[in-house]
Amino acid sequence: MKLPSKSANLVCCVILMALAGTATALWSQTGGFAYATNCGSGCLGGIGSGNVSAYSIDGTTGALTEVPGSPFPAGANPFSVKVHPAGQFVYVANAGSGNVSAYRINAVTGALAESPGSPFPSGAASVSVAVDPRGRFAYVANGGAAAGKVSAFTINDITGALTPVPGSPFPAGSAPESINVDPTSQFVYVANELSNNVSAYTIDWATGALTEAPSSPFPAGTFPGSVRVDPAGQFLFVANSSSNNVSVFAIDGATGVLTEVAGSPFASGTDPFSVEIDPTDHFVYVANVLSNDVSAYTLDGAAGTLTEVAGSPFPAGERPRAVTVERTGQFAYVANLVSNNISEFAIDGATGALTEVGASPFPAGSAPSSAATTAGPPARCRANIHLPDNFVPIFDSIDYIVADSMGNRFVMGETTASKFGQLQSIPLPNMPNAMVCELVPLTSDFSAVAYVPTASERGGNYSMYPGLVLTDPATGVPFPNNMIPAQRLGSIWAWRIP
Repeated sequence: MKLPSKSANLVCCVILMALAGTATALWSQTGGFAYATNCGSGCLGGIGSGNVSAYSIDGTTGALTEVPGSPFPAGANPFSVKVHPAGQFVYVANAGSGNVSAYRINAVTGALAESPGSPFPSGAASVSVAVDPRGRFAYVANGGAAAGKVSAFTINDITGALTPVPGSPFPAGSAPESINVDPTSQFVYVANELSNNVSAYTIDWATGALTEAPSSPFPAGTFPGSVRVDPAGQFLFVANSSSNNVSVFAIDGATGVLTEVAGSPFASGTDPFSVEIDPTDHFVYVANVLSNDVSAYTLDGAAGTLTEVAGSPFPAGERPRAVTVERTGQFAYVANLVSNNISEFAIDGATGALTEVGASPFPAGSAPSSAATTAGPPARCRANIHLPDNFVPIFDSIDYIVADSMGNRFVMGETTASKFGQLQSIPLPNMPNAMVCELVPLTSDFSAVAYVPTASERGGNYSMYPGLVLTDPATGVPFPNNMIPAQRLGSIWAWRIP
């Protein structure tokens, strides 16, 4: 249904404002949701086939409260969990059954409902899952002693269902243990545990297919078990579980090629198996399985070097296997494999030091192996109509574009999954001030999406995104070097992809 322009503006704005107000009220009681995989008999001391625990996060204290219906069924021995960047879906890699369980998140309660067709076959020993920051593709590391693989999928943005990418699976090293996608959705990195290296790939933005980067794989420490890219996309961190250290690499933004930074590797505790970077890009945390603690470091944003925080390492539960930091950067959560619980820590924003909070640790299932959190409340997703002259629209079918005082963009228009996919093909940098808001249905034909632009984007500079072509709708000619002139920006920013 296509509404007349003025009617569309009025009706859509009223509906969106009503939904935004409702969401804010619901979210005021929670800082989002947390999910933990309980791998059961597939992990040390575990029993049963495994499942997924779900919690609401107290927006003030960070405390965890298990949601109704938790734990939720999964495949055999779930090892890894990731939340879709829009906060709509959860993906779980099931190592024992060789598949991925996909769930839709109830936005009010945090409960999980399995997506149609789930679980999706993903290959033997599916030990780690990652979702690209644009939310279009999912990648799974297939471990095992033999030559490993990476399975790739496209994500249905309505149901969360997975469809294999042409050419999948793609070759990796021996026993890939962890997988991560960089914030610009250009590169995928895989830690290969038995070949002691990291495979690097470039992503085909159209299909999600992977091509190994020049000189890949890159040597790491002994038994690398976890790999993460920092929010700025400058550095890659690898936890080496047998050499008890952390390797740090600088990332070539054009090719994805890795170069180890001066001073790397940096000492950690015993058996580091998980590494995480806080969203401000100031601190790095490592869960040390055999020393039962978490190492904390400050990150030199220019050099990539790590300096251990005063008081580090910080005691955790028994056999801490995974650490994650929620989106605001206030709290860290650690999955303790043998004590069957989740430790919560408050993060000192000045020093990065950790302090265990309140009722921590919180009960989990048998052998919690991984944890992830949602982005939190879409508190800034509110619309105030403001249409500058000569704005650059993203679709011909657009009804109108709005933005709030914080700079959030809203694109309103007649939407299908394929059209919405065009919008998602613009990279959403994982910056500290970035927020991806969940797709908000207005009617059966209308949807809205918003995110906070970076300072570079506010200046009209999109030259850093290869393969993206921004076209001037007034002339039909691409903007040179993807630079939008300042006089064309007004006070909101939006684009059309030809």
